[in-house]
Amino acid sequence: PERQNEPAIEIIELLDYRTRYSLYRLDPDLRKLHQQYPWMIIWDDHESANNAYRDGAENHTPGTEGDWIDRKSAAMKAWTEWIPARKPNPLDPMQVFRKISYGNLANIYLLDTRLFDRDLQNFSATNDTAHHLLGLAQRNWFYNELLNSSAQWNIVGQQVMIAPLSAGFAFDQLQTVKDLKADMWEGYNSERQALIDHVINNNIKNVVIITGDIHTSWANDIPTPSYDTSTTPATGSAMVEFVATSVTSPGLEAWLGTNPPPSLVYDNNPHIIYVNLYEKGYNILDINNTRTQNDF
Repeated sequence: PERQNEPAIEIIELLDYRTRYSLYRLDPDLRKLHQQYPWMIIWDDHESANNAYRDGAENHTPGTEGDWIDRKSAAMKAWTEWIPARKPNPLDPMQVFRKISYGNLANIYLLDTRLFDRDLQNFSATNDTAHHLLGLAQRNWFYNELLNSSAQWNIVGQQVMIAPLSAGFAFDQLQTVKDLKADMWEGYNSERQALIDHVINNNIKNVVIITGDIHTSWANDIPTPSYDTSTTPATGSAMVEFVATSVTSPGLEAWLGTNPPPSLVYDNNPHIIYVNLYEKGYNILDINNTRTQNDF
């Protein structure tokens, strides 16, 4: 039978978040996973409220749900109490972005594109250089780490899809599609372009992005203006991105109200190599000195 949430309300206060974590962490399958594998954990928006950003969230109403800073602080306090994750800055519990190194094989960067310094989702501001997803402090740290990395692979774990996404002109004009894209790097195109420029201009190689958020599976090139699909593999990609699906949560059909055909993605996005909008599961990223392979 489907398990019921505890508490059976929208969680707002510290006690609410603690109770919900207790329910989740007692799940027997999750407990077995933690017993058998090491975890590198970074938070997303649902640790606090849907489509969160620095100063609020899409489903937070200050008039009836209190001050956002109080709710966010309660959510983050419960997270630090329940989640086995190293805190890179004990003086700032809001700073969870960090690097984990595996010798010379891989540097793994965990970014916070949700709560640290994200501006309000606003697709009309996507090309505004003042419209931040990472924020300046995190961005400077990340850029410097990439620039000085001597590892064979630079693996980036983060929350929202980086690759550009088009559903065709007619669909792209729908407000639901704009709202979806506003929450992704697509809604912060100036910041995405700055990252691409940093990687290309400094000849930074072997950047692999691992993404979650949209409950579906994707394998993407991050195209530059010279992107060319006439060769196999294509050339002119700044990075590659693998998006992992959810375990149980519904996919884009819940947002769009229909099951979008994969052809809608492939026909409008030549840089998207693979998409699975329906099946659930997990990813295995297999890394060695000569190649990184993602299996869905």
